[in-house]
Amino acid sequence: MHRCQPLVLVVLSVAFLLRFVNLGYSDYQGDGTKALYNPKDQTAVQFLLSQRKGPGQFLVTAAVKIFSHDYRNPFVTRAPFALAGSVSCIFFYLFVRRISNASIAFFALLFLATNGIFIAFSRIVQYQSLVLLSSISCLYAFQLYADTSRRRYLYLALTFWCAGLLTHSDAIFIAPMMTVQIYLRTRKTAEKVLNIVKEMLPGLIILLSVLLSVYIPLVLNSSGSTQSYWAGRLTGSTAVGIISSKYLFSLYQPIYGLVIYAALGLAGILSAAIVGAIKVLVPDHKAVIDKIRILPFLGVGLWLLCSLGFMEVLTKFPGTHIWVYILPLTILMGLPLYLLDTWVKRKPRIIGAVFRLLVMSLFIFLTFQSYLIFADSNSGYPWSKHTFLLWEVPTPSTQYQLSLFGFPYNRQWREISDFIILHGQAAYYSVNEKESIARYYLPLLEKNSNKAGYFIHIVKPQSFNNVTANKRGAFWMKRNDPIKTFYNNGNVVARVYLVPQTWGSWLIGN
Repeated sequence: MHRCQPLVLVVLSVAFLLRFVNLGYSDYQGDGTKALYNPKDQTAVQFLLSQRKGPGQFLVTAAVKIFSHDYRNPFVTRAPFALAGSVSCIFFYLFVRRISNASIAFFALLFLATNGIFIAFSRIVQYQSLVLLSSISCLYAFQLYADTSRRRYLYLALTFWCAGLLTHSDAIFIAPMMTVQIYLRTRKTAEKVLNIVKEMLPGLIILLSVLLSVYIPLVLNSSGSTQSYWAGRLTGSTAVGIISSKYLFSLYQPIYGLVIYAALGLAGILSAAIVGAIKVLVPDHKAVIDKIRILPFLGVGLWLLCSLGFMEVLTKFPGTHIWVYILPLTILMGLPLYLLDTWVKRKPRIIGAVFRLLVMSLFIFLTFQSYLIFADSNSGYPWSKHTFLLWEVPTPSTQYQLSLFGFPYNRQWREISDFIILHGQAAYYSVNEKESIARYYLPLLEKNSNKAGYFIHIVKPQSFNNVTANKRGAFWMKRNDPIKTFYNNGNVVARVYLVPQTWGSWLIGN
């Protein structure tokens, strides 16, 4: 199967489509608004030092201002992140092929290309796709260095790693794999580890100097709220529901995704362990496993173990950072499929044909599932019940901590903003949507339910709060028509009401 290069191109094309189709449809949402470069009355340095993360994503959004100075075009703003997520698939295939073979790389690519979390990363304005690209590029360049001993690959790898670490600390989780890659270099060249460390030392000193020059001022200038945020992620105190990585994964891959990843992931771990044991214990083993380099898979397993341990044991609120161990897991998932592919080649052709049909059916199933969830603007998932083939996917349970991003969400916020600014009859507003969204689109107004003139009711909001808690606003909305109703694809998505400022004071505080 892997000899058919057009199949690789097909999978890569699907990866690009899933990340770019309808990319400009959604309103800005969640932390995406916090990744925009908007220093206002600050200098560039002051702005960057006031952030909770490294400067990487802000440098990208600052560059976007050349093409969309006010970020009015969501497609243009998201395009660099979608491109990073798409190109990551190319380097992922090249890296996995380099440490194993083209067949395993092809099978692993099937899952990265269609994985809902990685697709969602590519469809928002945030750092994850940048870290993914820099991490995978680093590992690929580092493997080239391990295989060829050429220093230019070493410095290229360290440059990519530095770029990732300057964007987010998640890039640190590839270190276990890099450690094994250094060991592979010693085996290949028969050099001592100390000599290789000396060779790497100048690059590592430069890397550390750059990182410290950025992160020391960032830590020293961090606010109390920033420190509380990171402490809350570690302890889970900032969560507003039940924390479950299993449930979170199922939101992004709802139909059989968890079963597929658990089954193939476990099969991959067991396959790697069995192949390794055979290579050590059975000198005259069959030639089929000679094509599998077990040491790189040891590195992938170590990468998986360290990432999983930190996120699920040491961190109480990992959220969508679970991607750091899903990434190595997809590599291991390719191993059992490769072994099956090798086995069926020795069987009657009909068995091989059935196996290949099953693999392509799985790929098509995952592709269309992800397309309908992330790229189809009419699906309404996860805010509406979503039908996929024979299955109906229910809306998420709000008892869980929901980290939702990248899903099609258009409530005409840009149009709401334009209307309210033009209408200009009140300085306060209230809304049943997440505050971060409204604050971005209505920067000139203050959110205050008791003083509000504008009550904005979003239909099926990200907050999953479909009612107006403020009694003054709720009382008015029941008895008066909105001054403006907004539609999307013929459906009502938002209503704006204007409550006279002096009206309903008796209801305030009740």
